[in-house]
Amino acid sequence: MHDVARLQPTAVSLNVILKNTYFKDDILADGERIKLRIDYAAEMPFLVFKFPEPFYDFIQILSQQTITDLDWVHKNPVVVKLVMPDSVITDYLSTHSFTVGPEESVRLISSLTNLKKISSSEIDNLENFINSNTSKYLV
Repeated sequence: MHDVARLQPTAVSLNVILKNTYFKDDILADGERIKLRIDYAAEMPFLVFKFPEPFYDFIQILSQQTITDLDWVHKNPVVVKLVMPDSVITDYLSTHSFTVGPEESVRLISSLTNLKKISSSEIDNLENFINSNTSKYLV
């Protein structure tokens, strides 16, 4: 799967910016039907987003960028926010927020902290493993 989103950690949430060249304009209009699940491959966390139209389902690995900026994961509650820029009005954003439960937040913090202890080649291997098994994780 090609890149359909990018991560933007902030002080209060992890924003997942959707690429408006891939997603339809009103993709977040039916927000309550969009699901977020956090999965792990070894200690590598990744986000699984499921949409009413499975064509748009995708995985977002929590990469080196989010590992170095952890402000968002130490908030109570932890918030992951889908953000869709408007394709016409450049300063307009549609958003949908997910709140991560307390137990999952603890596991996520632990996993991201532990990732700082492993080598970049091990991280690359985990990312490659997740990417090669995308279809398995999207079920």
